[in-house]
Amino acid sequence: MTVLVSAGVGVVASVLTAYVTAHLAARQEMQRWRKDLAEKYAALAADRQAVLMITKWFYLIHQCRVAISQYPPMTNVFTSRISVPRTGSVSMIAGSTVAPP
Repeated sequence: MTVLVSAGVGVVASVLTAYVTAHLAARQEMQRWRKDLAEKYAALAADRQAVLMITKWFYLIHQCRVAISQYPPMTNVFTSRISVPRTGSVSMIAGSTVAPP
């Protein structure tokens, strides 16, 4: 009878040890999985921020180009001419004459 009792206690101890070991291993695996998931999510969030920032800059540049393209090209911006005759006086097209100092 004592042999059966000791065998039963051994089986129960083995089952209990196996259960505790499996439970702890599963718990550690779950913690590791959650940590990996958190790291991947953080990297994804950082990448998303970078993508949003780049997208905003490209949109802003595009809007500036669109706004600039609505104006006519700026040719002949400098329409006034300055002539310096050999006499040394500087005259503008408007007709004002300035004597050299």
